[in-house]
Amino acid sequence: MASLSPAALLSEPADLLLRRLLDLGLAPSADAVEPLFNRPSWAAATECVSAFEPLVHAYLGTCARIAPSVSREASSVLHIALAEVCTSWWVGTSGSLSVDLAVGLCSHLRIWADQLQTCGRVHWGVAVLGLSPSEAPHRPTIDPTAANYVALASISQLMKETREGSYVAKVERIASLLALSPSELARLLDVSREGLRRWLAGAPISTDRWEKIDALSDTVEQMIQYVKLDRLPSVVRRQSEVLDGSSPLNWLVAGRYRDLLNTYKRALSYQVPL
Repeated sequence: MASLSPAALLSEPADLLLRRLLDLGLAPSADAVEPLFNRPSWAAATECVSAFEPLVHAYLGTCARIAPSVSREASSVLHIALAEVCTSWWVGTSGSLSVDLAVGLCSHLRIWADQLQTCGRVHWGVAVLGLSPSEAPHRPTIDPTAANYVALASISQLMKETREGSYVAKVERIASLLALSPSELARLLDVSREGLRRWLAGAPISTDRWEKIDALSDTVEQMIQYVKLDRLPSVVRRQSEVLDGSSPLNWLVAGRYRDLLNTYKRALSYQVPL
């Protein structure tokens, strides 16, 4: 993924920033933006939002490298700001709508970044330079309905990415609680090790995997009621008479989540060692 330095994202004037965006191929094509202004529709809005995703994530990547703790907040700022930029004075400043929105989006990000640095929440390591739109002889206007479409499409994209990220977090927590190796985790999730590596590197987890991850996550979290946290990695690998000589990990691999929890519940009632 193309990346920007902190200085480029937060300190450079608009002309230098624009040059970097063009060099990195991050400025969306005009074809993805102009239909929104010329023929507003939900389809045009979703296409515009999709076209800006590489740019949004380049901006986010730079923020996350400096201050990981605010990366989710930065994602919300950028996704929600796109509709506002579409109705701002940035439109029409350069002669290219895609360029106007790209720089205007950075302007909104810098306002937020400066506020964080001023209140002491984040130190970016560089001075945050504000950006202001220049005078333009003619400013295109966007239909208010189209701006609403962009707002809804942006929120929809943000919610999708947030949910996808939550499943990566669940997978990582399962691995942490059970102290699983990559091969054990891949076997538990019924995915190849390469597929698991891609998930953990940020590739989307397909929706048909979500139900299994939810069930597995819920089961592992409930196991903590029956097994001390520090003993869980060893217990989950140990064969047990109450599990017919198998191990909890094998039952999890087999998808016997409810059976495992019910067995643990009965064993606890009769004070049978796990």
